[in-house]
Amino acid sequence: MKHLVVVAHPRPESFNMQLKDLYVSCLEKSGHDVRIRDLYAMGFNPVATPRDLAAGHTGEYEEDVRIEQDHFIWSDVITFISPVWWMAFPAILKGYIERILVEGFAYAHGVGKQHTAGLVEGKRCMIISTSGSTLENFEESGKMSALAVTQDQFTLEFCNIEVIERLHFGPVGSRLTDELARNFFNAVEAAVERHFPAG
Repeated sequence: MKHLVVVAHPRPESFNMQLKDLYVSCLEKSGHDVRIRDLYAMGFNPVATPRDLAAGHTGEYEEDVRIEQDHFIWSDVITFISPVWWMAFPAILKGYIERILVEGFAYAHGVGKQHTAGLVEGKRCMIISTSGSTLENFEESGKMSALAVTQDQFTLEFCNIEVIERLHFGPVGSRLTDELARNFFNAVEAAVERHFPAG
């Protein structure tokens, strides 16, 4: 199985990067092909231009967009790994999605309010996120439900990308303990075994 892992955190030593390293290692040990797109390390430009917005109709994609779209087409599974900042993806990842999953590539408008899928139809997605809040706070406050609506339902599933699981870990940062980190790492390993077993 072919996996595209898109990671967005500016600090190479961050817990998000540790999660990415473990996730990729588990996938590769299970025999999967993995491509990693580290948006900060790449210096990806998240700012959409008028040409980006028109590209779905003109077919004139910027080179950096076309490269990322080719990675999407290649993959069976896309995994996003990032913190939750101000109840959203980091700006660099939000901009990545806005520039890559454009009309004409990821979806097309049909009659009325209907839309049809594009070249990413049938792909699956994992979301691995972190925050300074506990998982209990995220669930009880409605934050998790809000992310499921805005990111899962009305972004990825709008393009007929199936979100198979969202793993959210918190608290991280100064509140992260060794015990919590071990639990979070165990959860990542279990998720890979559950969804992408070897063989």
